Amino acid sequence: MTVFPPDQIDIVGSIGADGSLVMTGTKPAASNSDGSGDLTLTNSSVRRDGQRGMVGTLGLRVSYTPQQNGESNSFALSGNVLNAHREPNTSLTATSLFAGHWVGRYVIRQCVPFGELTCLTARVGDVVPFDLTLAQSGSTVNGRMGFNVSLDDVMTVAGTTSENTLTLQGTASGMQSGVDPDLIRLTLWTTMRDELGRMRGSFSFRHELHWVLPHPPNNVPLYIEDIDVDLVSVALVAQ
Repeated sequence: MTVFPPDQIDIVGSIGADGSLVMTGTKPAASNSDGSGDLTLTNSSVRRDGQRGMVGTLGLRVSYTPQQNGESNSFALSGNVLNAHREPNTSLTATSLFAGHWVGRYVIRQCVPFGELTCLTARVGDVVPFDLTLAQSGSTVNGRMGFNVSLDDVMTVAGTTSENTLTLQGTASGMQSGVDPDLIRLTLWTTMRDELGRMRGSFSFRHELHWVLPHPPNNVPLYIEDIDVDLVSVALVAQ
């Protein structure tokens, strides 16, 4: 079972005269359909401790629109940091920058259908699980990515890296009732690893449905949709 990391909040802070770091930060929802809502860090401060590393308090407020949560418009959490220790990443090199298991979510920003008035399998604003595992050798990467728009299968991907930028290509096919194949193909991939180790950026893919051969002739697609997405809270969970 894949465990997806929590949403990540970009923070800013200031160090007081007593050495405490007071933090604030927000993370807006990825879309009106994003069930994680708007996140706000509240009443949060930490300080160095000789025995426990770092201690302090953390608070979080979550706010929802009616579309995101029909039962509540907000709730708040608070707790204590009992101990925390710095763990530097000593394995991060140019040959391992993207190697490992990346998980998070992506949000559908645009879907353009061909042959229908609306998209059949993707809705703008939908937030979908993202799961990508890569191996890296020099500037070459290859691996597998799960797809959740239509196929319950995985896509074999391959690509290259340049500094902190990743480019991928890949195709996946599967079966649906009455059609063969159900095809997904990456058409654009532009992502990068930021200074905090997260994967950011966007990618696009084409989804095609085909009738079972030999009808119609030449395997002309029955339906096509082009989908553009942005990554949301994608982090490396294993390397």
